[in-house]
Amino acid sequence: MNITDQGLEYTSQALRRLNTLKNLQLSIYSCSQATQIGLENFNNCLRRLTRLHTLKLILDSQCYMKQTPDQCFKKLSEALKKRASSLQDLDITVVQDLEIPEQSYKNLNEGLKTLISLRRLRLNFQSAGMQVKHHCVKQLFENFQGLQSLHSVDLNFQSCKRIINGGVRKMMEALEKSTSLRIFKLDLRGCKKLTDTSLKIISSTLLKFPSLQSIDLHLIRGHRVTDVGYKSLIGALQTLQYLSFLKIDFRQ
Repeated sequence: MNITDQGLEYTSQALRRLNTLKNLQLSIYSCSQATQIGLENFNNCLRRLTRLHTLKLILDSQCYMKQTPDQCFKKLSEALKKRASSLQDLDITVVQDLEIPEQSYKNLNEGLKTLISLRRLRLNFQSAGMQVKHHCVKQLFENFQGLQSLHSVDLNFQSCKRIINGGVRKMMEALEKSTSLRIFKLDLRGCKKLTDTSLKIISSTLLKFPSLQSIDLHLIRGHRVTDVGYKSLIGALQTLQYLSFLKIDFRQ
């Protein structure tokens, strides 16, 4: 697409006038002509949507982050902080296989961990694939434990082959305080460095959510995952008395 900073400014101007807007879904995809200026205007616009409680963003790394990705995520985080008390549903998808610096994940984390009213969170880094490193995951979920209102979590790191057991540990630690969790979805297909240790970490975390009603797990398959890890997972699942939906998928 040939959308430039001017096009994003048109969008921002229109959104600023929609004072009653509660649900915004926007795909900033293939806007290769946009620069940090246009994206900053858009993020500033988000900060003014005082009634917004649902936000879904599809961010194209070729556009949204190709300029200065750490600054782009920093501006987005600042916008999220402004909506910390109202935002209840957040869905962020990063597409395109372009390397994103660690600082970008840290900047995004700064906004996410302030969302004290958030009830549903979906983070999808599947298309970022090989560019999601272990340290990036740790930065993303650092000091995340304040999200105690979460009812639904969907984390998709399919094909993020650089993630190791420590990254999964950081993900699960981030959710430990979310004791109201009812729906849990995790996709780690293609994360070939993970072992039984990751399954044990996931299992011990599930035990902390006795009210879980739905679990959808797409897990690692390979010689590093054995019956030992699977046994710990099954052991945790059978303690969840309110579980009404269960899906476990070990396909690649």
